[in-house]
Amino acid sequence: MSSPPLILDEDTVDDILYSVRVADISSLTDTLSTAAQSHSTTPSSILSSTTSPDGNTPLHYAAANGHSSLLTHLLSLYTQPVPTEFLDAKNEAGNTPLHWAALNGHLAAVKVLVSAGAGLWGRNNAGNLPVFEAERAEKGDVVAYLLVEGGKEEEQRRGETGEEVDGEEVGEEDVEGVRKGVEGAGI
Repeated sequence: MSSPPLILDEDTVDDILYSVRVADISSLTDTLSTAAQSHSTTPSSILSSTTSPDGNTPLHYAAANGHSSLLTHLLSLYTQPVPTEFLDAKNEAGNTPLHWAALNGHLAAVKVLVSAGAGLWGRNNAGNLPVFEAERAEKGDVVAYLLVEGGKEEEQRRGETGEEVDGEEVGEEDVEGVRKGVEGAGI
C-alpha cells in the first residue's frame, strides 16, 4: 500500500507540470530534487503527489504532448513495477495518460505506457477505452497497436485453459466499433 500523497505548494506543482509540458528534463530534475529534499522524500513521491486542479499528473501531460523519452525518464524514477495508481491515474474526466496519448496519436508514448504496464481496459467517464479514443480521433496506427496488444493481453490472461477473463467485460459493440474503424482506415 502506498503512502498518502504529500501536499505540495502551488509553485512547485506549476514548475513540475510546466517542465513536463515543455519537456525540460533539466528543470524538472532540479525541481524534483529540491522538493524531495525539502520534504525528506524521493523524487518519485513528489511526482506521485503532483496533480493539476483537474487531476492531471505529470504522466498525463507527457503523454498528451507525445514526450515519449520524458515518459521513460519519469517512469524510471520508480522502483519497478511502476505503481498502478500513478501509471493509470484518472483525471476528473476519467482519462488516464494512455487515453491522452492514444487520443492524440502519440504511438511512441502509447508504447512506453503499455510496456510499463498501463491498463488497456480502463474506461473514462464517457465509458470509452483508450483504443476507442484513438479510433474516434482517426489515429489508425495507435488503434492497430492497441488492438494487437489488447489481444495479446487477453490471450495471456485466458491462458491455455480458455477461462473467461476476470474484470470488466469488453462488449462486442466495443470490439466491432473499433474493428470497423480499423477496416475503414485501411489498416
